[in-house]
Amino acid sequence: MALVLAGWIVDAEKTRRLAVKWMMAAILLKYFFALWAFPAYTDRFRPHIGAIARDVLLQTRGAPLYVTNVAWVGIGVTADIDLAIRPHPPLVTPPPNLANGFVISYPGAVPPGYTVVSRYQGVWLLCRGTVCGQKDKGHE
Repeated sequence: MALVLAGWIVDAEKTRRLAVKWMMAAILLKYFFALWAFPAYTDRFRPHIGAIARDVLLQTRGAPLYVTNVAWVGIGVTADIDLAIRPHPPLVTPPPNLANGFVISYPGAVPPGYTVVSRYQGVWLLCRGTVCGQKDKGHE
């Protein structure tokens, strides 16, 4: 089908010019959306992943940190934290018997034994164990 249309366009000068104009319009629209519209949308409506990651690192202060949020926000925050803590190992899911540590979690219901430390758009930072008390004493 593409070969038939290409042959038809090659033979018709008016159609070829129209096709070139449509392709140029498509390229210009692509640049408009790529360079202005999508960045403006991202800045206005999506959470600032880098700021969330920096804040989580400041709040956890080297305490054990795990992740259960595998939505795009959780993955983005985890990736930024993994880059920041390099060469240390990347974040992983918490062990089932976690006694002390922080967890980057989905917003919503808090599992038993955990406390909400911070709420962000799409991500909650939860705490469990004695590190929660140490964090609170550090802020007083």
